[in-house]
Amino acid sequence: MSSYIDNSWKVEDIKNVEEDIDFSSYEGTASTGKIRQVMGMTGDIKGKRVIVVEDIVDTGNTIVDLKKIVAERGASDCKICTMLLKPEV
Repeated sequence: MSSYIDNSWKVEDIKNVEEDIDFSSYEGTASTGKIRQVMGMTGDIKGKRVIVVEDIVDTGNTIVDLKKIVAERGASDCKICTMLLKPEV
């Protein structure tokens, strides 16, 4: 997915900084329903506009938690982009 993001920035001529944060709610192929942060965000997003690029939205719980973290860190705006939305959601 990283190459998709990189190519999108080039097309739109967007000045960006990439930050990573990893969450998990799965054990094997089943969701536990509990979100745990695997890797925290290391950069400063205060006052910045944030675009969250998510691979799959299953229950939406991870996105809800992530939006809270982004707001707590002082981002001026947060938009969500997802590659796949599971139909049973």
